Amino acid sequence: MWRRIRTWLSLLFCRESLQRKDESHALMNSLFHAIPDLLFELDADGVFLNIWAQSDQFLPTKKSEMIGQSIYDGLAPGAEASIRKALNEALDHGSSFGCTVCIPAPNGTCRWFELSTSRMKQEEGQRPHFLLLSRDITDHKKLENELRKREQEFRTLVENSPDTIARYDRQCRCRYVNPALAKKTEGGASALLDRTPSQVPGMPQGIELENHIRRVLETAQESEFEFLWSGKDGEEFTSLIRLTPEYGADNGVISVLAVGRDISELSRYRRKVQQMAFFDDLTSLPNRALFYDRLKQLIADSAYHQNLAGVMMIDLDRFKEVNDSLGHPAGDALLREAAVRLSACVRDYDTVARFGGDEFAILLPEIRSGKDIGTVAAKILAGFKQPFRVAGRDVFVSASIGIAVFPDDARVADDLIKQADSAMYLAKRSGRNEFRFYSRELTILASERLTMASDLRRAVNNREFELHYQPQICTLTDSIIGCEALLRWNHPEKALVSPGSFIGIAEDSGFITDISEWVLLTAFRDAVSWNTRGGHSHKIAINLSARLFQSKNFLDTVRAALSRTRCRPDWIELEITESLLLDDGELALQHLADLHRLGFAIAIDDFGTGYSALSYLARFPVDTLKIDRSFIQNIGMDRSSSELVKAMLSLARTLNIVVVAEGVETTEQLSFLKEYGCQIVQGYLLGRPVARADFESTILHA
Repeated sequence: MWRRIRTWLSLLFCRESLQRKDESHALMNSLFHAIPDLLFELDADGVFLNIWAQSDQFLPTKKSEMIGQSIYDGLAPGAEASIRKALNEALDHGSSFGCTVCIPAPNGTCRWFELSTSRMKQEEGQRPHFLLLSRDITDHKKLENELRKREQEFRTLVENSPDTIARYDRQCRCRYVNPALAKKTEGGASALLDRTPSQVPGMPQGIELENHIRRVLETAQESEFEFLWSGKDGEEFTSLIRLTPEYGADNGVISVLAVGRDISELSRYRRKVQQMAFFDDLTSLPNRALFYDRLKQLIADSAYHQNLAGVMMIDLDRFKEVNDSLGHPAGDALLREAAVRLSACVRDYDTVARFGGDEFAILLPEIRSGKDIGTVAAKILAGFKQPFRVAGRDVFVSASIGIAVFPDDARVADDLIKQADSAMYLAKRSGRNEFRFYSRELTILASERLTMASDLRRAVNNREFELHYQPQICTLTDSIIGCEALLRWNHPEKALVSPGSFIGIAEDSGFITDISEWVLLTAFRDAVSWNTRGGHSHKIAINLSARLFQSKNFLDTVRAALSRTRCRPDWIELEITESLLLDDGELALQHLADLHRLGFAIAIDDFGTGYSALSYLARFPVDTLKIDRSFIQNIGMDRSSSELVKAMLSLARTLNIVVVAEGVETTEQLSFLKEYGCQIVQGYLLGRPVARADFESTILHA
């Protein structure tokens, strides 16, 4: 384009006759008034001879003032040198392109121009003239500088980020790695670049990462996952990887950006907590919580496949005598050896657990008959005939075994454990060192449940229920800050009946909704009565029924109770169990979010007894954790329980969650909880549950 203009202009100046010279200049003026660029005619000394511009506003000064002046006037040395170089190139070669200079503007700023220079054809003997086409690229320069600045900022962030960052093309080949990733990888960046993850030496987990990347390339959906991988010197890392698709001009995915955050420490802590929560510290066997969870899973699988399953409860005979005579270290050694012998008697997919003390349990899936379980039990008894070598001497300890079979004896985890336990005590009473099957007829239990359901119907109609209140004490002030509402059934024949005896039947028979509504209304009214008298406020903790919480009308029931009693939600703390959060996470999240918006505090009851991930603590709006009494009771007696309680308190403190310890019965337990930062305690040591009137007179007014 420029060459055509140059040729055309040269012809105009050299070949046009004097009669058409004015017409050519007019045509040139029209041409260059139609473009935003500036055109200058210069002599060999750089003096302006002609100027073509749309307006004087595009010039450093008026056109009339510039004619006859040198282009070098007022220029910085660098700009002058660039223009002289361009003119010399045009003189030698006919043209010069790509020269950029910064020229001062009248307002004191500096504007950038891109210059293209061409030597004009002249009559022989005349001094050379030049055409200089100038384009204002100031805005382009600003944008270029801004992009360069942003690119440098981004590069600085990426290069100095502790997160690992990599980019993969559509063939899953690595095109970029930041220093953090290169530093952790065996062989550095060269081991990763131009390779797919599965081709990286020494990283067998690469195929997993590659599959995730290919999925993002195919679906254009972001992905986040935990990734365990081997780095330099075989060191293992756990990273939280986030894959983000990157798009081209056609909006298609052209690459994937992988950002990894090192969560190795968190992963190790999580495994430690899980180990402490679900495995016995002494024997490394699964504990009660994990056994219970596996039993529930087995019941579901066995029911679906119509298989039999066995539950064994095992108690070591005369273990206490060994412990008392030889000491706890000897007793611990015996328990560890007992765990080894029990594990040797079962299949790889069976579960051997330690419930605590000298009590063990075994879960046997996919059995053909009770005879198979009897064979395993006999094998265990035979294995225990060999002496245990502890404290330098041989010790003989036998075992008493109780057996329950699913579904013949029970279809519920609690019942299977309870019935196997009953059979084990029968074996002990029968002389020890033997096994017994559960033998009670289920019709007796069914009859008792039917009678209980009938009594519950009468109790609902006659309002035979009452609430007892157990005080909750602040460990910092030793003052009462609230209480827990505990349901009692004032049975006309059995006196006060605790909810553990009838709640399950109430849920199965459908009475739980009426009972739960009564509990809410009664507790709300008591909260209004106690908190409108002046003085200190007292929050009432109410345990929500699983059936009520999972019902569609749950929130309507709560709102109706608030409306009828005029109770303030901040006077109430609603408790739910861990299992409720996991059974239907989305429904639980919705209900808890709605309750939080209403102003209720949310507590997780029996914390630590469920076999679940701890991630729900961050996902759900939880204000309080209630540590189950089973952990509190073993403080000072079982190191694993003590360490687990400390871990729970530490976790809650990190998440800014209040902790309530249930079942505090000794001063040793109380001192331990105070020492490790438990904010609230309740238990018989601090106050038993009492009726409303007694709670008001003896506790609130104390």
